[in-house]
Amino acid sequence: MNRVGPEAAVAAAAKDRARLTLKRRFVWLGAAALAIGVAVLLYRGPARGVIRGHFGDVAATMLVYAVLGLMWRARPAVRAAATMAIAIAVEVGQTVWRGEGLVGELVVGSTFDGWDFVAYGVGVAIAVAWEACNDRAESSRGYAGCATAAAAGGGRDSTTTVGSRCDSQAATFAAIENGHGRCAAVKP
Repeated sequence: MNRVGPEAAVAAAAKDRARLTLKRRFVWLGAAALAIGVAVLLYRGPARGVIRGHFGDVAATMLVYAVLGLMWRARPAVRAAATMAIAIAVEVGQTVWRGEGLVGELVVGSTFDGWDFVAYGVGVAIAVAWEACNDRAESSRGYAGCATAAAAGGGRDSTTTVGSRCDSQAATFAAIENGHGRCAAVKP
């Protein structure tokens, strides 16, 4: 019979909670990016070209960051770099190809514009800030951080993760698993 000890059960629960929290964060970011994108497409007022061209690029990079976050567990800086690389590749590709029709313009764009790189940077910065704000908000609600890990039965151990110490082995495992190097909440 294979028994699971309390520390292993708590670590598994913390891993599941951390994964769900991360996924939810990126789903909301993607939904916000899609809402901005739809608003940009529906906009018919003054400076429509600027709004559609640049605000659309901001929303597009936010969406790419969110999709990468759902598919790929990496540090925010790595996701940000990958998002910028994808955006730059598409923009530079516009010197060679041109998207035809609405779908083509939405996916690959229609013309090269150097100012789009600024919009991509803004979109990535917003996405990274979104993630950082969610990290802080979850930390203040007890969903991240080490304070509740002591309730899992562990005292302070010697395992240090990036930027923090965990109060129990279960929290250490959760910190490794959540991809940010921070302790995840371990609630009994």
